[in-house]
Amino acid sequence: MKTTKLYFYFSLSAILCLLVLAIAPIKSTFREWKKYQKQYYQSEANSIEFPEVKKRILNTPLEIKQIVLKELNRVDRCMTCHISIEDPRYSENEHPLKSHPGDILSQHSVEKFGCTICHEGQGQATSVHAAHGETEWWNRPLLPGDYVFGTCGQCHTDAQIPNLLFGQGNQLFKDLGCIGCHTIGGEGGNIGPELVGVGSRRNAQWLFDHFEDPEKMSPGSIMPKYTFSDDEIRSLVLLMYGFNDGDIPYEYRAQKEIAQLKEQLSPVDKIKAGKAIFEKFGCAGCHGRAGSGEIRNPNAPGNMVPAIIYVKEAYTEDELKEYLLKGAVSQKDDPNLPSPPIFMPSWVGKLSVMELENLIEYLFSLYPGDEVIW
Repeated sequence: MKTTKLYFYFSLSAILCLLVLAIAPIKSTFREWKKYQKQYYQSEANSIEFPEVKKRILNTPLEIKQIVLKELNRVDRCMTCHISIEDPRYSENEHPLKSHPGDILSQHSVEKFGCTICHEGQGQATSVHAAHGETEWWNRPLLPGDYVFGTCGQCHTDAQIPNLLFGQGNQLFKDLGCIGCHTIGGEGGNIGPELVGVGSRRNAQWLFDHFEDPEKMSPGSIMPKYTFSDDEIRSLVLLMYGFNDGDIPYEYRAQKEIAQLKEQLSPVDKIKAGKAIFEKFGCAGCHGRAGSGEIRNPNAPGNMVPAIIYVKEAYTEDELKEYLLKGAVSQKDDPNLPSPPIFMPSWVGKLSVMELENLIEYLFSLYPGDEVIW
């Protein structure tokens, strides 16, 4: 009896193994990418008149195509489906049998850059769902629409990026002094979270909703609720995707660094240089655009950070220099409540003598000339 049962279970296991072995090649036969490659080769064959050539094209082996990008530490197989990506004859086709728009590939060859460095997604996957990163555990989904231009910021300056919204987002980031609260690669303020890699942690819709209403998406956030237009929000979302946490080799980002260096070395007047310092350290993050104030600071007098456009009336150049170097703690409006989160830090060791002078020159230039009582 025991022997009979043993034979039964052994036979059942063998049948199950055979079924698995039979299903595997059947499943492989119906892979999505094979359908697209067949369509591509059929299209190519239809454009040929000679029977022998047509036959050779139709007999082309269907295979996974990949590019190993050692410098970028990634492998991309996107062209397994997007097999006509470099063929301009397919510019009017539907995806995935559509050529890449524009002339971007003339300067960004697939062989050197691949696809996911710009478009995100899961490069090694071979099914549409997985390759587009539409899985719960993959934190870099394919970027929708024009958001793909955000990743250009990894290697290019604003002027080198064809999408104007990216430059607008970068300027908005400077005008609002976001670096005063957030860090980028460890540099900046420590009130808000690190922004490098934020595009990996959050999708485009979440980022859009957050810029629209920070506290709604992050309860307890003290980030101001700005009255952004939809285009301004999209420009900031684009910028977030430029803060990539990947290690981009120097040869890929050389153009950006050389352009930035030239900009730093160009001669500028003291006010313009001071404004650059104001933007570099994100002073507007606490003091508002161009020092206009209106930034919330719980339990500070008036629950706001004061405007600094009238600082020229309150301080001499030497007094302001001393104040900036020493820093100051914000006074409590209610002594029984926690200290205000925003305060003036000491700038000793952070600014050179010339940078400090240029910054003060810029702050004094903000004075509108109106009489006010401090």
